[in-house]
This record gives sequence, C-alpha cells and structure tokens, in this order.
Amino acid sequence: MPCSPSPSASATATTATAVMELQSRLRSERAMAILLVSHEPHLISAYTEAVHVLHGGRL
Repeated sequence: MPCSPSPSASATATTATAVMELQSRLRSERAMAILLVSHEPHLISAYTEAVHVLHGGRL
C-alpha cells in the first residue's frame, strides 16, 4: 500500500486536485489501497471511502 503525504501541503489548489485525481484513478485501476496523511481532511474526504483522525495518540 503506497503512503502519500497530502499534495496540498506545498502545492496550489489546481495541482493538489490533479494529484488527488491521479491517485484516485490509479487506486481504482489497480484495485489497491492508498494511505493518505494530511492535515486537511476536507480535501481528502472527497477522494476517499473513509477518513480516520489521529488525535492525542488515538484513532
């Protein structure tokens, strides 16, 4: 399972969207899971089936 940092951390909104769409397409085509690590759950929630939040060391 690939692990990817959030593309929005150092990218424009257009670039972040393109990266997320590419990851989503690859995930579907290859039937694989991707672990996204982000401080912006609102961005990744549009491209994921589930969002889990780590807070105080607990999920």
